[in-house]
Amino acid sequence: MVLGETVRADHLGINGYHRNTTPKLAQRKLLNVGAISSCGTATAVSVPCMFSYLNQQNYNDGLAKNSDNLLDVLQRSGVTVIWRDNNSGCKGMCDRVTQDKSFTTEATDCNDGECPDSNLLNHLKDTILKAKSGAKPIFIVLHQQGNHGPEYYKRSLDNQKLFLPECKNNLLNQCLPEHIINAYDNAIVATDELLNNTINLLEDLSTDFNTSMLYVSDHGESLGENGVYLHGLPYWMAPESQTRVPMLMWFSPQTIEQNTFNTNCILQNAKQAGSHDMLFDSLLSWMQLESTAIRPEQD
Repeated sequence: MVLGETVRADHLGINGYHRNTTPKLAQRKLLNVGAISSCGTATAVSVPCMFSYLNQQNYNDGLAKNSDNLLDVLQRSGVTVIWRDNNSGCKGMCDRVTQDKSFTTEATDCNDGECPDSNLLNHLKDTILKAKSGAKPIFIVLHQQGNHGPEYYKRSLDNQKLFLPECKNNLLNQCLPEHIINAYDNAIVATDELLNNTINLLEDLSTDFNTSMLYVSDHGESLGENGVYLHGLPYWMAPESQTRVPMLMWFSPQTIEQNTFNTNCILQNAKQAGSHDMLFDSLLSWMQLESTAIRPEQD
């Protein structure tokens, strides 16, 4: 699972955006759900809510952080759970599972404590192969820095900057709107490359595992529309730019064949459900666990 940061669904080329911000994913066979509703408008709410059994309407921060979450249930069921974080932490969700920080070692491209998301894949294949004991399933979360603002220009490498010039001021209202969008879109290009490289890694591992990937962002972002920047507005008044996020899936051919997935059914149901609320139940089912905790209407 690649956990995106601050990515709004309407800026992905594969979702119909006028710019091709996802050139590599456009060449992939994906189950692209498109836009779903986020649980919150900030990481501090969305991440705990995404992994908890609670829904957006009944979310309670204290209850979410003091209850078993998806990762706890998976681990107790015999799944090896690993969390890699290139963001501000897991907001309490990964406290009881393995937190792998090995990807930051030997990193020479980190500046001021910030590393490119591409580092999340460092030594990941070795980590997965080492975890392959007793034929246990493995569930890995890669938590991105993604499009975290306001310094969007820091979220892409030089060879990923397809749209120039970029805003390089953390006071966004002092930049031209098109320069802000250029920097933001280049950060999505960086995520496109990360997801493509993640799929490459999973393809390499498909002789040892049935491999699959889920990508979903935690919340969106305002880029100056109606004078609003960044995110974090109260949900009832937040624009869709902050609450509509992308979600897509990739399955190896072996996974589809051996699990008899009906991909058309998955895509249709996901588009109907259309929110972070379906993650807890669907991921338990995805990992082939049987539990009374799974609500069929959210699976």
